[in-house]
Amino acid sequence: MKDEISPLENEILQLSDALDSVVDLQKFMWARERSARDTSESTNMRVLWFSVMELMVLVGVSAWQIYTLRAFFERAVHT
Repeated sequence: MKDEISPLENEILQLSDALDSVVDLQKFMWARERSARDTSESTNMRVLWFSVMELMVLVGVSAWQIYTLRAFFERAVHT
């Protein structure tokens, strides 16, 4: 008789198993969120550096255009 598990003890064991399952799933989700956050931060840094390089190229092209146009109009005025 002592080897038998009462219905209450059976429910407690099922709840314990369910709680363990929830804890395992929560740990998995935390790890997954951390990995996704790391990927997102890496992507954001790449976008930042690409934008900085794009800005530098645009400033360089603008300076070159100004220089070229000034030289062109200075030659046109002097001839």
